[in-house]
Amino acid sequence: MLIAGVRPEVAKVVVSWQTGGSTEAVPVAVADSPTHWFAIARKPGSDARTLTLYAADGTVLGTDDSWFRSS
Repeated sequence: MLIAGVRPEVAKVVVSWQTGGSTEAVPVAVADSPTHWFAIARKPGSDARTLTLYAADGTVLGTDDSWFRSS
């Protein structure tokens, strides 16, 4: 399980898995924190291929291809 914070302009987080499929999370505000938080459980038997951050209008705000590796 990963729990991470992102900038408030991130409206959706998508993890694409190496074995196929994806998992989406919507970051939420917690208390008065300026950071928004999300949680994603690891897909059993697969490493993440990419983690992509999206704005509300669908614009890609960032991509990380080194996240959630088992090695």
